[in-house]
Amino acid sequence: MDHEGPFAVHVTVDGALGRAAVDGQVTATYDTRPAPWLIVVYLIPFVGLGVLWMKALRVRKTRRA
Repeated sequence: MDHEGPFAVHVTVDGALGRAAVDGQVTATYDTRPAPWLIVVYLIPFVGLGVLWMKALRVRKTRRA
């Protein structure tokens, strides 16, 4: 979607059982963003991977010495 506002679709199917038509409309809005506290939930996997990576680097460094 390139803009907010109404979008409409009209589909017509002509087949062996006959003809069918379907209409659909939706109003696109961008005001339904997630709550700011969800940023923490989304960051947890990345922070966890960072911690595991730093731990692996520390173990590798101590094994070399």
